[in-house]
Amino acid sequence: MSTNDAYYKTGDDALLAEIRQFRDYSWQRSQKNRKEGDLDMKALSVVGPWPEAELAARKDTNNPRPHGHTDIISPYNNRVVNQARMNPRGVEVIPKGEGADKKTAERRESRLRGIDYESKAASADLTALQNAVDRGYGYERVDVEYESPRSRNLKIVVKRIPNPNSILDDPDCQEADRSDRKKLIATQWILDTEAKRRWKNLKDPKDFPQAFQDSGAAWLRPGSMLFAEFWKVHETEERVLFFGGAVEGVFESELEKQGLKLVKGEGEGAPDMVLNASGEPVPVEEERPGVSRKVMQYFTNGFQIFERKAWPGSWIPFPCCVGREKYEGDELVIESLTRKLREPQLNFDVAVAGEMEQFSTATKSKIMVSDKAIEGYEESWKMAHRNPQAFLKYHERDEQGNPVTQPKEIAFQAQIDGFEIARNSFIRDTQNAAGMVGVDQKQRQNESGVAQDKIDEASDISSFHFIDSYLAMVEFRGRIENELLTIIEDSSRTVGFRTKDGKYKAEPMTPTKAENGAVMHPYGEAGAHGVTIKTGPNYQSQMEKSREFLKDTASKPEFLQNPMSPMIIEAMDVGPLSDKMKQVAIAVQPPNVAAIYAEEDGQEPMPAAAVQQMEEMKKSVEALSALAEEREAQVVELQDKLTAKENELRSREQIAADNNETKVVVEQIKADSDRLLEKMRQDFDLRMKAFDVRLAQINAAATAERQEQQNV
Repeated sequence: MSTNDAYYKTGDDALLAEIRQFRDYSWQRSQKNRKEGDLDMKALSVVGPWPEAELAARKDTNNPRPHGHTDIISPYNNRVVNQARMNPRGVEVIPKGEGADKKTAERRESRLRGIDYESKAASADLTALQNAVDRGYGYERVDVEYESPRSRNLKIVVKRIPNPNSILDDPDCQEADRSDRKKLIATQWILDTEAKRRWKNLKDPKDFPQAFQDSGAAWLRPGSMLFAEFWKVHETEERVLFFGGAVEGVFESELEKQGLKLVKGEGEGAPDMVLNASGEPVPVEEERPGVSRKVMQYFTNGFQIFERKAWPGSWIPFPCCVGREKYEGDELVIESLTRKLREPQLNFDVAVAGEMEQFSTATKSKIMVSDKAIEGYEESWKMAHRNPQAFLKYHERDEQGNPVTQPKEIAFQAQIDGFEIARNSFIRDTQNAAGMVGVDQKQRQNESGVAQDKIDEASDISSFHFIDSYLAMVEFRGRIENELLTIIEDSSRTVGFRTKDGKYKAEPMTPTKAENGAVMHPYGEAGAHGVTIKTGPNYQSQMEKSREFLKDTASKPEFLQNPMSPMIIEAMDVGPLSDKMKQVAIAVQPPNVAAIYAEEDGQEPMPAAAVQQMEEMKKSVEALSALAEEREAQVVELQDKLTAKENELRSREQIAADNNETKVVVEQIKADSDRLLEKMRQDFDLRMKAFDVRLAQINAAATAERQEQQNV
């Protein structure tokens, strides 16, 4: 056995073969979607969707032809992405397990929002959505890294993946967000020098057997190599044990991690026992077969395994956003919004190029003359199309007295009407393919507000499958973060929380450990706290919703007195202010109604004596309010009478004073008018004199010009 063969047989050969095999399999299954995605991006580039052969022919230096590109696709793509940007989404945590309540769920949700804020997760979300709209698929990733180069604490981060082609996904996934994937490769091309710096044990691929080199040729380029993270879910069949009345069981392999120990039952039919941290036996009530998941991360260049890491979560952390999925035969096709707009875009560019060719056929010479007609005047005619001149001279007859051809202006009219009609037709084709109306200003002015809202709504509905996939991706990311939260943040540290109204603050967090070793966080016990992540509007869109609802509510003062108003507020889920609004609505309800809501919220019902006392107090307050309104009306009436009497006495004295003042004002206005008229007469006389002088100068110049022409 040669040295190379000995090095090759290091125990990683099976894993490396699996990695290469999966890369080829994933590449083959996704090749069509990748190729179409690349064509989509070409259509969005400065070159446009021109076929390579046609583009090369138009770029021929011997016979160049117009081949420009005017982008009419991006406005439709941007509309979908900007809808998500204007209405950002977040995650909502719902308590569902033992030890979880509304308070701990809100605390956990606030921490997840803090992680997203610190990681700029919105940027990663929108990058994935933009890629899905533009080319059919997009990715983001959840990762863990140290808080600082010197820290011992890890933190959860969300990262962008600008190039989705760097991901080789599991082609056998069934879920839209790819949460059921078993394998994935994240790739990156790096220089050989950088690879040698990062991995001291890096070997030259030439040291491997030739057959191994040949099979790994796709991993190499001159001066660089393909670095990959290979992710794999290892599934193991094992027992799930239920004990202590718990709803969720524990895998047998996890007992030791939780400080528990399994003891086989003594005697026939005796149940197995689980010893807790105190050594007390708890019988196993039920068991069933299950499959545990362990996610591993391998760093490789296709020839070596540099590093292995156990991922703390149970999912491969690469949420995915995709366009419309459909099967053509047995092949999965992922469509972008760009896909069906490429053809009308090409037709539009061809029509524009045709127009440009029409304009290019126009002659650059503007005047056609005979040399005899302008003999002696060539200089003045050379720039006649550029330099403004009062007149141009030419000869009507030649030296023998024969008439010569007079100068003629060349008028060129480009034949572009057909191209203009075609361009508008192709724009309509683009709108129909996208399922959206155009952004023509005249159309918007002609449509009523209601009609335009319906048109916009129809446009949004036609592309909602992109938003639906985007929301599924955000939800999956939330589940990954939620699972990692108590695993990564298992020690004292300062963490960031962000409330629903967008306020961010850092607070110290000190988890404790239970007897069984489970981490207990301020936002829920790690072992027993279960949450459900569902997609919901983030604080910005919730605040907008709250403002709209408050505006509508303010216009109906009687709404809060309605006994159903607290339930309506809760059902509408108007955002961060809903709890306070509900409390206010309950506060103005009769005591017996408020008691029902208090009982629903888990509060002690109000005693009957207190309810009766509050009713009597309410009646007393109502009587006092009625008496106060009556007294206030009497005061207003007296004030009105007093004001009327004062006005009557004042008016008699004022009339005499007003007459004298009016006479003074009239005289002043008359004097000002006389002065203004005199000034206008003087100004008019000066202007007339200047006009006469200028008119005389023009007449003299015209007379001199006529005499000069007669002499010629």
